[in-house]
Amino acid sequence: KIHTINSVYVMQEAEVKEIEPLEESNLIELYLSMEEDYHFAAGFYYDAEKQTHKLCEFVHLGMIVDSVLIGMYEQTLYGCYACRYFLRDDCIEFYDTIYFQQDYSTPMLIHNTGKSDLIIRFEAYPKKWTIKPGESKRIMPFSPDGADVEEEQEKK
Repeated sequence: KIHTINSVYVMQEAEVKEIEPLEESNLIELYLSMEEDYHFAAGFYYDAEKQTHKLCEFVHLGMIVDSVLIGMYEQTLYGCYACRYFLRDDCIEFYDTIYFQQDYSTPMLIHNTGKSDLIIRFEAYPKKWTIKPGESKRIMPFSPDGADVEEEQEKK
């Protein structure tokens, strides 16, 4: 326990689970949960040379906190982000900027690390994905063919 003038902080032992990066290229891997602060737990970007880049969150502060920008720490000074999403009560809704700064041609592998269903949407796109707790989905953002890579593979 740590006692301060106004508070008592109780420390508890916790197990930190290490995330093993994948052997992938051209992929955004996100660990998301509706229970996490700003819904982001962890993430990686795998570039064309299969180099792994750790992603971090940047809360967009305007008049109110309304969105989260996800990117590599060293690239964010230049406004380069892997993806952006609105903070919604019932879903995570990825969006593009009005100047189309995002390149949403990179597939996303999204893991639900929470205890409730995770609903993924893309702004102004009719399809949505529900990811059960502990499950993952590989999604191709804004794809006109439905964008669910797993569903497309099952059809073949």
